[in-house]
Amino acid sequence: MWGKKAEVAAQYVRKGSLIGVTGSLKFEYWNDRSTGAQRSKPIISVDSLELLGSKQDNEQGGGHSSMGGGYPDEF
Repeated sequence: MWGKKAEVAAQYVRKGSLIGVTGSLKFEYWNDRSTGAQRSKPIISVDSLELLGSKQDNEQGGGHSSMGGGYPDEF
């Protein structure tokens, strides 16, 4: 995620938060320079992110204090 989506996610999403993600998945492939073994990594491009848990769930998850104010349900 980049831009505004990333800013909002950083502010409201915590470890253990229930979220929904819509986007695309692709893999990058390359050969390791030292071993020659083929390597790969997933690349997830997020189109939308939805906070699925309640505000109370998000406040209690991960031992974080209240986020204060409302937060968007989808961004």
